[in-house]
Amino acid sequence: ALQDLEASTTLVITLALTGQEETGLASRLLKHWLLQQLSSVSRKTESIFSKHMLLVTGNERLYQSSRSESVFLLPPIARNSEPFCVTTSMTLLPLSIIFGWPLVEDEFLGGAHAMDTHVMESNPRHNIPLLLALVDLWNDAFLSQASGRIIQPFSENFIGYGDFVAALESQVCSGGGIDISMTSSRNTKDASCGWVINDRGDVYDRCLFQSKDPTQAEMLLTLDPTVYQRQTKMMKIDDIISHHDALLCSLLGQADELALNHNRPSTLMLVGHLDAFMCGQLIALAEHRTLLKAQLWNMNSTTVLTSTSNINIPSVISPSSIISSLSIIKGGASLRTVRADGLREELGKLVKNADLPGAEDDEYSPEGVNLSTATLLNNYAGRTRRIRLNNVGGD
Repeated sequence: ALQDLEASTTLVITLALTGQEETGLASRLLKHWLLQQLSSVSRKTESIFSKHMLLVTGNERLYQSSRSESVFLLPPIARNSEPFCVTTSMTLLPLSIIFGWPLVEDEFLGGAHAMDTHVMESNPRHNIPLLLALVDLWNDAFLSQASGRIIQPFSENFIGYGDFVAALESQVCSGGGIDISMTSSRNTKDASCGWVINDRGDVYDRCLFQSKDPTQAEMLLTLDPTVYQRQTKMMKIDDIISHHDALLCSLLGQADELALNHNRPSTLMLVGHLDAFMCGQLIALAEHRTLLKAQLWNMNSTTVLTSTSNINIPSVISPSSIISSLSIIKGGASLRTVRADGLREELGKLVKNADLPGAEDDEYSPEGVNLSTATLLNNYAGRTRRIRLNNVGGD
């Protein structure tokens, strides 16, 4: 791994919550390698380490003994709960080196702070993390036999977000069983805070449609198709928008199919555009949602965060145990495709209608489409129309 690296341009960042992890062996190996490569250039060993090695740790003794500008101490709340390290030096340091501190401070942390302000000041009816936590509570505790959710990123940009959410909720919302008293028409059942699975490639797609017990789907997508233009500069804007049209219609088609034909829950998380500010908002959203859910389940989240003995990772749900409960019906992908094709046809009509004179004053209503889906399609059609107008004459 080291043979392709140049020691003079290498910066080693070691992340150690307690200072006793297996990273110690790797750090000693890298120290020895740096000394071998740079000892002839620099006489002082301390100079080599201070310029080429950084340490982020939660071990106060290690920090006090080092007393170096290259050692960063984590706050107490982050030492025993790794997912809450995102807004500490453990994450901010590497991000700052790659993207620069101004962008990290103004955009990434600015987005997180904006979500913090939203949680503290907004009305409960419009408080997004609270509403999502209540949705989770309903699906996990009151919806018949439902528990947990499968996160489905409909864009590669969200591919790692589900892993973060799963790690966060497994540490904060872990619990045994909680007795929930239902209405008189239903029996009291033993419910627990649900599990989270990040579906990276439609692995659990059939489970959403065919499993005996309904599972909540949480679908993620950005409404801004130009995010792909920055990644694939060779593609023309019309090709990029066409690709994004297919993704959006697939997402809406799946949501409609789950709700209307299978009576199964789903949550749509659509963001206008995806940048550093939005990333900060999404991270803070997941943290607040998880803590609020822990409170709703009457879990002592403060104890969970400050004591490793109270962190109880729930048992892993194996794919075989889920798939074994599947009934023999048409697959989820094919059901979604039928609806997606119809939605894409309606989206095409929306785009054509938007180009007609006076279309801005007369909103087109797609045929055979429910109100919520029609509203999202109208919003997206207007957004892509503005993008096309701004790119007239360009690629």
